[in-house]
Amino acid sequence: MTVSPKDKQSNQMISATALGYWSTEDQVYQVTGMSSTVVQKMMGNNKTAGDVTALIQSYIKTSDQRIRHMMGLPYTIRKEYHVFHFNEQFRQMGPYEDEYEFFDYYDPTDRVEKVFAIYSNKKRLKYPFPKNCDDLTEDVTVSSTESSIDGMEWDVDDLPHSGSPTTTVVKDEDDFMAGMSSLKCTVTAEHGGMVIFPKTHNLAKAQYPWDYLAFWMKVDDPTVKFTFRMYDVLGRTVSQEFYCGNNNFNMTLGFNPALPDTWQIVALKFMIMTGYAGGVNWVFVPVQYFTIECDKPCVFHIDNLNWNDGIFFTAPKGYLCWARSEISPIADELEVTYSFDPFKQEVPEDISLGSAKMAGILLLEYLIGIRQRSTAFTQSSDALSVSPDRETLEFTKARLEREVENFLAGIGFKTYSGIGAEG
Repeated sequence: MTVSPKDKQSNQMISATALGYWSTEDQVYQVTGMSSTVVQKMMGNNKTAGDVTALIQSYIKTSDQRIRHMMGLPYTIRKEYHVFHFNEQFRQMGPYEDEYEFFDYYDPTDRVEKVFAIYSNKKRLKYPFPKNCDDLTEDVTVSSTESSIDGMEWDVDDLPHSGSPTTTVVKDEDDFMAGMSSLKCTVTAEHGGMVIFPKTHNLAKAQYPWDYLAFWMKVDDPTVKFTFRMYDVLGRTVSQEFYCGNNNFNMTLGFNPALPDTWQIVALKFMIMTGYAGGVNWVFVPVQYFTIECDKPCVFHIDNLNWNDGIFFTAPKGYLCWARSEISPIADELEVTYSFDPFKQEVPEDISLGSAKMAGILLLEYLIGIRQRSTAFTQSSDALSVSPDRETLEFTKARLEREVENFLAGIGFKTYSGIGAEG
């Protein structure tokens, strides 16, 4: 990659819309000279403003995808170098530790799309489960491309079990570490409560060959003691107690407790859990479900829960996280291959205008098709004033097509050494 978006773009940066789009419906109207009323009339069949909005948003989404393709987004960074030092729980992805200073400046923070591979001391680690390290804690009902967990749900119970539980678990889109949300668990029972995954006790996932379970966690009372348990199909179990504490390596109970409501990494090694040695052979016996219990009332969040090979990642933040709970971080050399979108959070004004113009092209193509299918035109001046003729639509479309690449050139698109350069 030879272009730094922050260096190339001299125009104003614009935040992406709430839907993640690069342009808005109003911008499409501005570049085409249209309005919702005009488009409704040309579409006919008693179309509403909501119908027009949905149509234009679909065109904006398509135009954004086309521009991403033209610009080669997302970018892929290959074997970016990092090193863990003593007592560090995570490292930030980016060019900051590259020993050869090969890369131009770029900032993947909050922009990481996918992690393809992590290497520890030149050895490629096994990919975590789930593959994005986060599907299990994005929602109460899991939505995942991995069919083995898609549609599974979290459940709750009080300690001890007392019929209808008061413990609750909900999706929290305002406070999270990975993805777009976390799970917020509220426990009110005097003796505590638990969350359970999955509700149907049919995970049927082998724990081996992963060595560690890890996740981000925060709790309003750091003195709460938690217990992780996993069960096989016969109800046999292994467990590990832990606190949500700063630098909570070794999982020593009460070790350096965290401040209330601060995100911490919790990492547990399967092989040193109570009951693991000499009990169930987890190499061959799959895990059917697991629980996270607490011993008194509290409110806690969990996010980014995964099984891993000692290192996991937090996206889109772009963290490489230490999960080897039996030892503190050492001078472990890591390389990571991942993709990131520099325009995930905000885009230059030129790209925003290019998106609007390309969406305008799609809208005009649609309206030209409607106009072409018409068998006759209403000749009243009122009708003509809100229904542009085909020639006007064609002219506006051609103008927008010429202008799209001109606006993208503002960030170096198809210029010498720029994004999309040929030859």
